[in-house]
Amino acid sequence: MGCGSSSEAPLVSNPSARFVRNLSVPAGSQFVGVLVITVAEARGLIGTDIGGSADPFVTLSFGKSTFKTKCVKTSLAPVWGQRTAIPVTTAEQNYSLVCNVWDEDDMSANDLMGVCTVPIAPLLDGKPSDVWHPLWSHSENTLGRQQQGELRLKIDLQTQQEIEQQFWTQMVKLFDYDETGTISRLEFSALLEALGSKLTDSAIDKLFASGDQNKDDSIDAAEIQLLMSRPEAREEFGGLARCPLCQHEFAHDGEVVVHLGGCLLNSDGSADDLLSEGFLTNKEAAKGWIAKLSEWVNFGDYGLGANSGNILVVNRATGAVEEEKIPPFVRTSIRLLYQKSASAAKVQKLLKAMTLKMGKRYADPRSQKEIVPFIKFHELNVDEILLPLESYANFNEFFYRKLKATARPIASPEDPTVLVSPADCRLNAFALVDDATRLWVKGKQFTLKALLRDDDVAAKFDGGSMAICRLAPQDYHRFHFPCNGTLGKPRPLEGAFYTVSPMAVRGDVNVFTDNVRCISLIDSPEFGTVAYICVGATMVGSIVLTSHPDGTINKGDEHGYFQFGGSTIIMLFQPGMVKFDQDLLDHSNTSVETLVKMGVQIGRSTRTIVQHESAGNVEDQVTVDQVENGSVEPPAEPTD
Repeated sequence: MGCGSSSEAPLVSNPSARFVRNLSVPAGSQFVGVLVITVAEARGLIGTDIGGSADPFVTLSFGKSTFKTKCVKTSLAPVWGQRTAIPVTTAEQNYSLVCNVWDEDDMSANDLMGVCTVPIAPLLDGKPSDVWHPLWSHSENTLGRQQQGELRLKIDLQTQQEIEQQFWTQMVKLFDYDETGTISRLEFSALLEALGSKLTDSAIDKLFASGDQNKDDSIDAAEIQLLMSRPEAREEFGGLARCPLCQHEFAHDGEVVVHLGGCLLNSDGSADDLLSEGFLTNKEAAKGWIAKLSEWVNFGDYGLGANSGNILVVNRATGAVEEEKIPPFVRTSIRLLYQKSASAAKVQKLLKAMTLKMGKRYADPRSQKEIVPFIKFHELNVDEILLPLESYANFNEFFYRKLKATARPIASPEDPTVLVSPADCRLNAFALVDDATRLWVKGKQFTLKALLRDDDVAAKFDGGSMAICRLAPQDYHRFHFPCNGTLGKPRPLEGAFYTVSPMAVRGDVNVFTDNVRCISLIDSPEFGTVAYICVGATMVGSIVLTSHPDGTINKGDEHGYFQFGGSTIIMLFQPGMVKFDQDLLDHSNTSVETLVKMGVQIGRSTRTIVQHESAGNVEDQVTVDQVENGSVEPPAEPTD
């Protein structure tokens, strides 16, 4: 049995469920409100175990629904602090809550410790109730019944108007992509689509115009609540079949907002002690309602390798599956990309406006105050940062911060045949570009020619290999060279500001071929011609290069940095020039990114010259691949 206590954790309707799933409203019923009931604690209980103690838990019944708290081990004054939310209709307003306190017994039937009955009619006046109710040995009108302690219940009635107000306020926050406190026409269409609407653009225009009471081309929470209280607007929720928080299936359209609002009351994010199996990460198991609602609105499925906005990666250093923390602006851009009612031109315009706005915001000295919260949210290691935090004039300066020289050691610095990661990133490696387009890059227009915008250069990489290095906002945002060589002149390409999130890359959006980017070619003795492509993304105001073209470079040398946002580096290799490490290939073949640090080994050259010297002269030259596949014997070791 699960024992202990927590603060206002949800009651459960059965011992194995984690959340109540009873917020249904019968068709045709008039809704009164939602009773939020907290089974707080008990006192003065009489023990039933040998020795006079007990392991008490509570069952609470209302109508056809019954809920159960956890048990509390060996206590006559247990504290539960668990709550539930129950919808009440006019037909139920004369019902009573029936609470039974039980002593849990593993070896025999549970013993009844006390019962209380609480009529709900007096509670429907809207005044919160916090009362100790007497517990009786038997039900009312039973001879010989005696009081056997007290049960403390906290009960509050949330009206339909209050529930809808809370719901729409939260929805406006989730869809307020540009953080104005209101939602625009495009954001409004995203909200409707998330709730199952199948309205045409013209119908959405008409609905939005009717809701915009003050004609300022935006809708706030109060306006949308008023709009959605109209019958014609409520009909637009028919496409949402089930609650994203508890999976309750809706019986009719009028139930949706009431249920969703009540479900928010039901799940406050506290964890109860009834553990459930089947979680991929610790973070998934600990999610509260706001995380669930936000992810349902923006992303979708949860699973390793799933094509959704919930980003799971394998940490190469530990082997653990980790869930990436996703900032609001990334959620925003992901949602925008999947709006069926929004044209590409509209989306690009809004993303560009968001990018410019955020770039200006984080260049402002007032943004310095956001540095410490950012560090705490992403749990960054401050010990590896080169400069004191107070030395950064604004958030953007901190974002492209330098690290101490010892923070990112370069793998095998004296061995030019070892390829290293160019950045702290989530990396995918593919032996063939065709593998990348089959497993990861799904944009309809993606080709090497479209990516490079140079047919002759693209031809060099036909049949070659590809690495995709995605930088999340929490990463170190300076990027470096993966190998030795000579750097060519960079070629900037103008473009859009789509998010480089996996959900976008693996969707129909042409992220890599449409986004702003900068292409550099490296002439490497070990790796041939290497294309190094910096791809900008949502909120990346600019790509800044700090390297000097036409000069010699060494692996680990800095090439440049991205300003605020997420971003990506793509590296292309000619056929037969690189062999990526097997673990990276294995993860990539299952559509999973690998979290790596800048400077770690990610592959080796297959062009490596193995030399057999005699009297100081090179006699034989063979490649590593020839030695490994057995077509050529390795050179003999020199003898004294």
